[in-house]
Amino acid sequence: MVFEGMAVLQRKKLFKCFLVLDSFALVTSVIAVVLLIFGKASRSSGSWKSFMAALHCLWASLICMIMAFYAALSAVTTTRAVSGIVGSFIYYGFFVLYYVVNYVVTPPWVVCTLWKAMWSTLKGRNSVVRRSIRQQYPVAATYALNLLIFKAIGYLAFAGTIAISTFSDQAKSELARHSWAPAPSP
Repeated sequence: MVFEGMAVLQRKKLFKCFLVLDSFALVTSVIAVVLLIFGKASRSSGSWKSFMAALHCLWASLICMIMAFYAALSAVTTTRAVSGIVGSFIYYGFFVLYYVVNYVVTPPWVVCTLWKAMWSTLKGRNSVVRRSIRQQYPVAATYALNLLIFKAIGYLAFAGTIAISTFSDQAKSELARHSWAPAPSP
């Protein structure tokens, strides 16, 4: 039952994906703004943490906004060509954006340091190794955590793009099965 003013696409998976992604983008961008204002106003030692959390929220908001656009476009277009071209553009755009930012953020020597920091943190027994890592690389643990969060958001973006593309293909094939053309007359 559809009432006047209700969304026509309310039962489509892609429209629901759009609503969830757009809502998440809005919430994370508002959180980022609040964290940036708090960090600027407080100027305490904790402002660095709020700045890093705001950067993660901005990255998640950007990705969710792009994926919401793709979901909305896939929900309203009926041709595979439009959603396929835009989907490829968005997927490869994510790929380039992710790896450019990853290249800028991650120095080449960080892989070894990251694994040392993670291994000593997870192991938890050898305090001499942890102490030497903290002395040699004082921000390694914080950097490792932030790098892992950045990479996790990026991998979720790739998975989300593939999921939206799959939903779009399912909707297009279902639409093709239920053709709206009238049956030929005998």
